[in-house]
Amino acid sequence: MPPVKALETIRVVLVDDHPVVLSGLRTLLGEFDDLEVVGTATTGTEALNVCRAARPDVVVLDLRIPAPSGPGLVARLGDTAPDARIVLLSTQIDARDVSWASQSGVSGFVLKGDDPGQIAVAVRRVAAGESFVSAELSGALLKSVRAEERTRPEFTRRELEVLRHLARGASNRQIARSLSVSERTVKAHLTAVFGKLQVRDRTGAVAEAFRQGIVTLED
Repeated sequence: MPPVKALETIRVVLVDDHPVVLSGLRTLLGEFDDLEVVGTATTGTEALNVCRAARPDVVVLDLRIPAPSGPGLVARLGDTAPDARIVLLSTQIDARDVSWASQSGVSGFVLKGDDPGQIAVAVRRVAAGESFVSAELSGALLKSVRAEERTRPEFTRRELEVLRHLARGASNRQIARSLSVSERTVKAHLTAVFGKLQVRDRTGAVAEAFRQGIVTLED
């Protein structure tokens, strides 16, 4: 997380692959004396170049733009503009996006369908070192989480242990040694896990477990 500093004028870079959206955002933020748009970009590569030159305080980033995008772009922005805070802006942001983005250091989340003023609020809040999630997005995420909780499979304690070891890249033999059980028992647990997650293999199980939040990077 970059250091928080007192700001008089917040320098902003806008990144979106739709010129009309960029124009609208520039006009919107231009109405505020404390916000200054110092650059725009329509691709990930362009965004990196602009941020390297402009050294913004905040980057308002469309989640889905021509590559690089997503986690890869966020990571590279952290290297290119380490003092900049990031606000993700998209037509749709789900719980998975919020999960990886938060762990990558993204501070703000706004939907394109939100009240336009929410973007200015988000920029100010993240520039001040705070986090921001728009009210509409918060409601949508809460509904999504509740729906997923109703459908999330239930695992035994041992199945969860096996799944967490699997997520760390452990082999069946390594899992068996760690849990003091036979490899046959590990295979039986994996078969049960695959069935509950509705996947066919180890890779699919790990991906689905991360998607549902059953395992995390801290596990």
